[in-house]
Amino acid sequence: MREKKSSKIKKNSLFRRIFIPMCLLVSLIACFIVGIASYYDILGELDDNSRNLFDQQVSNRSHDLQTSMVSKWSNLDVEIDRINATTENLVKTNQISLEKLSHSSDDSQLLLKKVSGEVITLLRNHGTTGAYILLSDGQFTASDTQHYPGFYVMDNDPEGSYESGNSDLLLARCPVQLIDNLNIPTDTSWQPSFEFRQEDMNKYKELFQNFHLVLENPDFDIKDVGCWLQPYKLYNSENYRISYVLPLIYNQKIYGMIGIDISFAYLQKTLAYDELSNSGNGGYMLALQTKENTYQSMFLNGPYYSREIDQFSILNVSGENEVYINNSIYCSPHILKLYNSNTPYESQKWVLMGIIDKSELYGFTEHLMSVFYVVIAFIILIGAALSFVLARFIAEPVIDLARRISYSSKAVSHVNIEKTNIIEIDQLIQAIEKMSNDVLDSATRFTNIIRLANTNLAGFEVDFDKDELFLTDGFFDIFMMNHVDTKTMTPKEFKKLFQVFDNCASPTQNANEYIYHIQSQNENIYLRLRYTQNQHKYVGLVEEISDMIKERQVIEHERDHDVLTGLINRRAFQRKMKRLFSIDVQKLKIAALVMMDLDNLKSINDKYGHDCGDAYIKGAANIFKKFSPESTIVSRTSGDEFYLFYYGYDTKEDINEQLKILKQGIAQSILTLSNHKEVKVYLSGGIAWYPSDSTQFEELQRYSDYAMYSVKHSGKGEIAMFNVTDYENNSYIMKKRLDYYQLIDGRMIKYAFQPIIEMHTGNVFGYEALMRSTHPTLRDTQEIISLAKLELQLNKIETLTWQEALRAYAEYYRNGDVSSTQKIFINSISNQILPLFEIENLEKKYSDILGQVVLEVTEDEEHNKNCFEAKKEILTHWNAETALDDYGSGYNSNRNLLIVNPDYVKIDMDLIRDIDKDIDKQKIVENIVAYCHERNKKVIAEGVETYQELTVAFYLNIDYVQGFYFAKAEFVPPVPDENAVKALLELNDMKR
Repeated sequence: MREKKSSKIKKNSLFRRIFIPMCLLVSLIACFIVGIASYYDILGELDDNSRNLFDQQVSNRSHDLQTSMVSKWSNLDVEIDRINATTENLVKTNQISLEKLSHSSDDSQLLLKKVSGEVITLLRNHGTTGAYILLSDGQFTASDTQHYPGFYVMDNDPEGSYESGNSDLLLARCPVQLIDNLNIPTDTSWQPSFEFRQEDMNKYKELFQNFHLVLENPDFDIKDVGCWLQPYKLYNSENYRISYVLPLIYNQKIYGMIGIDISFAYLQKTLAYDELSNSGNGGYMLALQTKENTYQSMFLNGPYYSREIDQFSILNVSGENEVYINNSIYCSPHILKLYNSNTPYESQKWVLMGIIDKSELYGFTEHLMSVFYVVIAFIILIGAALSFVLARFIAEPVIDLARRISYSSKAVSHVNIEKTNIIEIDQLIQAIEKMSNDVLDSATRFTNIIRLANTNLAGFEVDFDKDELFLTDGFFDIFMMNHVDTKTMTPKEFKKLFQVFDNCASPTQNANEYIYHIQSQNENIYLRLRYTQNQHKYVGLVEEISDMIKERQVIEHERDHDVLTGLINRRAFQRKMKRLFSIDVQKLKIAALVMMDLDNLKSINDKYGHDCGDAYIKGAANIFKKFSPESTIVSRTSGDEFYLFYYGYDTKEDINEQLKILKQGIAQSILTLSNHKEVKVYLSGGIAWYPSDSTQFEELQRYSDYAMYSVKHSGKGEIAMFNVTDYENNSYIMKKRLDYYQLIDGRMIKYAFQPIIEMHTGNVFGYEALMRSTHPTLRDTQEIISLAKLELQLNKIETLTWQEALRAYAEYYRNGDVSSTQKIFINSISNQILPLFEIENLEKKYSDILGQVVLEVTEDEEHNKNCFEAKKEILTHWNAETALDDYGSGYNSNRNLLIVNPDYVKIDMDLIRDIDKDIDKQKIVENIVAYCHERNKKVIAEGVETYQELTVAFYLNIDYVQGFYFAKAEFVPPVPDENAVKALLELNDMKR
């Protein structure tokens, strides 16, 4: 224990406060030295010097190589002139023919015999390893191997002394007849002629095409088409060579080419790699740059790099100022300027590249860096040792004081410590003695403050290593354990007593935090424990949070429960189902999802008011809870829809028994509404079974929904089982029904406007608002109306019609796109009328255009007389008018005309279509017009699509026309077709 205390004193001792700054000072000095070296980049300068020396050596060598390749090896003007002169002489004396040189052995042998001396002289004068002449016109058209006459002589040691009789030379290509005359030995690769395979012909064909540029372009010199050939090997030879070739031209005709070669063995001597590095790890590489940072290796020397880099491989280099291969080999590339600009081979870039291992290039810098690091480390170690001695000397008296304080008794109320006669340390002793009294006073004050807090708080500190325990007064009172004596309690006793509450503790998401739920006879108490841990020492705070927890529970209950019925709402129901069908699947066993819908809620709301409707919903919910097992999940998902989920049963019969009890309870129950009226509960329901119908909750929802709506459409008042066969047979209807609800919920309806034209002026009298669906699959208007009838929701279509048609027209009216004299014709559903609040809302929003409304009656009004009379009263209040739509299309049209008594009569388009060809239609329309005009009603002809139909309608004295001839319906009120209006005005002029 004493050693542990001593260790802790050292950790926070004066020794550290002295030793660490001293070490930091020494480190700072070392960092300063390193910083100076870094700031002036001493090591970097050394690297730059090494790199610059290497680059300069490579640059010098590349200059020498370029000079040799351009000025020495490839300067063949004199030899070419002599060979051409010899050729000219032989041609003029009719000894040879240029056309026969490529194939005639006699002509070619004579020429080769005459010029062989010139080729040998070329070899000697230019110091190359080979010289040759090839006789060919460049017409490489054959598909098989071809042979061309030529002469090729080689010297493997151009720098050696000449042998008499040319015995130091070798013949690589030479006709048999010339060998004896020349008395030159043949090389192992000797052949009597040049053999060209298919791949050779493709290469040399392009070469000869460039030779022809000299003939075609007078600005071209023969050197402009000279070309350095990439490395090649003669057949049966092991040594690679590079070659330079020029064309032989006489009388504007190419009859061959002359060239020299430089063997790789000679390049090895010329490009001595050991000059780049004392260790011999450098090397030279002759390469062809194919694109930026990419090179085609051709020649490579140096023993190290012959193992690291493959000859004739593609090399990618990286870096900008410093270029590396594989990030480890430094390379210094220098482009050889071998060709003039604006020549065929201008873009061909030969490069001499010096290469050396990165560690070899910067070896001296790395060695110097190692020495530098050793020196810095030595400085730091010596400084740390001296700092240790100095800090120990200064801190020893303080360490002795700390030791004496640690041995003082804990039971005394005041600390008396022996003085050391060191002024600073004695002042510290006095401060410690004073602090002990202040700590006792502070602890007392803190306890008193906790007692005054609105929230019950209690704290503790327990150190199991020191066997120490501190508790605030009445610590266990917060745990409903009064009269617990904590004065003599040990840490072990505290832990044992605290473990009594383990069964009511639960961890939170925060580390080292627990919530305790303690139940007493009168109330539930919630406590939150937070603590920190340092090895075996714990400091904690306990806080009562009962009010916060209860408030949260209230919020969660309101979030998850329906306010009216107290049942869980849709969101909570979906959450419970998600857990059951994913995590707690084993609890489901046999289950049934029942969807209930109250049949007569709308009639109760309409008859008695919404308060009574709410009482009806609440009463139905109580019936579901009363006659369902406690484990059943009951939810109100919307206004009059409920879900009941029975689960955990062994057989379907068990659930059917419960459903039987529920049905009996519903049949026997009578609800008392808020107006003291007594009503029975009428509902329709659908049942889907788990797992026989489906194992997916979403499918069970659809199936129970389908079963329930099947009941509602077939008679109501029953609870039906889901029938998969019936569902599959009606899947199309179900899909359309889902599309319909998607359309209604998304308000996916817009209104297009088709102009109605005044017959005598050609002006736009008004626009008919025509419904258009924006739903991707449900587009037909009649189909939408049919689905609305099926779902008993024609009222929603009626409401949407008035809202959207007036909204769109009002926007165009207020923007000036339509005028105040132009009517808007709106189709209305005969047996539907807007609720009073909706009418008031329309009057508030669109009072400026309601006088322009013309209500079109589209159905049989005889069966909806009361509804129409109510509409008529609203229209009168608005100063609006009525129109009878599609007149003449039904058997009771005349009766409808008498009942509605409209301001406008719209003749059905079936009567207008092809009226110019049908005398009977003309007579019927004539009678309708005569009848309407006698009673001051205006007539509108629908569906006018041709000039002929317009002409007949005009002479039948119809007041207005509407149809594609003038304009189609568009979302922005369209302008009528100019030609159609012009034709109408011409009819008026003729009539006058």
